[in-house]
Amino acid sequence: MRTTNYDLENPFNFPPIQLDRLHWFSKESLGDIPVVDMQKLNSKEELTAFINEVLEKKIFCIENHGIEEYLIEELLNVHRAFFSLSEEEKAKFVPPDMKIDVAGYKGFKKGSVAKVSGTGESFDQLMQYVFSVHNTDVTYPNETFGRVCKLYTEKVTALIRLLLEKLFDALQLIPSDFTYTKEVQEFFLEKGFTRNMTLLYPAVEQDEDARERMTSHYDTSLITILYQIPTLGKFSEDPYIGFELEEEGERIPIPPVRGTFLVNFGELIHHLTNGVVEANYHGVRIPTEEELPESERMTIVSFYFPDPQTKLKLSKIKGSISYNAIQNGDLKEGQEVTLEVLRKAMFKKYFTY
Repeated sequence: MRTTNYDLENPFNFPPIQLDRLHWFSKESLGDIPVVDMQKLNSKEELTAFINEVLEKKIFCIENHGIEEYLIEELLNVHRAFFSLSEEEKAKFVPPDMKIDVAGYKGFKKGSVAKVSGTGESFDQLMQYVFSVHNTDVTYPNETFGRVCKLYTEKVTALIRLLLEKLFDALQLIPSDFTYTKEVQEFFLEKGFTRNMTLLYPAVEQDEDARERMTSHYDTSLITILYQIPTLGKFSEDPYIGFELEEEGERIPIPPVRGTFLVNFGELIHHLTNGVVEANYHGVRIPTEEELPESERMTIVSFYFPDPQTKLKLSKIKGSISYNAIQNGDLKEGQEVTLEVLRKAMFKKYFTY
């Protein structure tokens, strides 16, 4: 596996993968990170146990979620084939503008969560393809690519809506200010949507000024689910784990476990529940020199948002993008705004809307 710097004259090559041949971690390797069975969220007792567990940890995995592994594998492989094309070919799918909701390809080290979050200037050590955006026409590289992306989007959106429905039901069973109203049902579930993308972190030398492969941040979604695969290459007794949860100064690595999705709480659910459900802070660790040759990492990420006209009352999430907008005077703590207004204020320095 190549470990030299990437250049346009020497494009990457990402061969197809088979999920059943990867070196997966066991559920036990997650430690006290909850693994929630989506088929066991029905009784009052199950929902109460679920909500108490996930509120404490701020992050969890789900299993028995109903998304077939063959579809996940096919989605990963159509993107791996695309990422292996020359930059000239991939450039045909780069979005023509910097709108916040846009689909297409973003090249290696062309994005910066650090800049958007206001935490630095480093670039993300990855390439990405946004393959589904609300109310946006998407041009796909080929028919198979489009078919797989559309089917995955349909299934993952239904999964997240079901998960949120269970979460909202469970919140009614504990003391909180959150009320599961008809408006919540309409704007957060019936009219909600996903923004889906694949991220691929190649096993190449990292920028000297990069402290992380992706800077630690809060997601700006309601919730986010991720499908992680293990790093590729030979088996190691101590393999590289990229995703890390940051909690009270401690960084907790969360390995990929076969058959599970990882679930993050984003800023919007923090606002919706007035902090009863807390957004989590997470990033992707830089591999050491020894880990680098076997550090290729790939994820499918699905961000879920309510309808753009949804109203939210802002709470303070220190270090978040919405907090930066409050600090800059564009928004006020406790202010009730639509999601559309909130996102314009959060991203006005970097995107058009």
